[in-house]
Amino acid sequence: MIRLFILLFALLVMSSTSASAEATKERIVVDRIVAVVDERAITRSSLDQETLPLRTLILTNHALDDAARDAAMRDLDRAALRQMIDTYLLVREATRRGSATSDEEIDRALEQVAREQGRGASEFTKMITQQGYDEAQVRRRIGEQIVSGRLASNEARRLYPVVSKPPGPEQQALILNTLVSRLRDDAYIEERL
Repeated sequence: MIRLFILLFALLVMSSTSASAEATKERIVVDRIVAVVDERAITRSSLDQETLPLRTLILTNHALDDAARDAAMRDLDRAALRQMIDTYLLVREATRRGSATSDEEIDRALEQVAREQGRGASEFTKMITQQGYDEAQVRRRIGEQIVSGRLASNEARRLYPVVSKPPGPEQQALILNTLVSRLRDDAYIEERL
């Protein structure tokens, strides 16, 4: 009986010691939220993935000292996060308006970009993967650009119904900036950088 009591007591002490040791172990942060846009969270890992090729250039730039490198990384993060938020708002607005892109549209645009670079589609895909992007990321970005252009054209027709020609690049940028400002005003946005 006494042996059973000692055994149970020893087990209790060992389990409380291991639980205490577990509680004092350092916690590892796997990811963190860097922004919230309405109900959507943008994580640090998605921001890092968006900026990977540019981060690599900054980190390997030997002309920068540590302070300048840190400042460049902070500036990159802020600009990229703002762009991610704006793009999300534009794509959401396009979806709300029923304007989506098809895989065929993205394929045609990808082939056009490859031709403009003087490459075939597979050669272009190989080049972008060497720069740190993956094909899905590039396809998503091309789709976002198609949607943004469509939104700008639709906004131009809505704002200027009498104008017969499509807006030029400067007008498109102005129209998109105005639209993004309006979308930002209507959204809950919290940046946590």
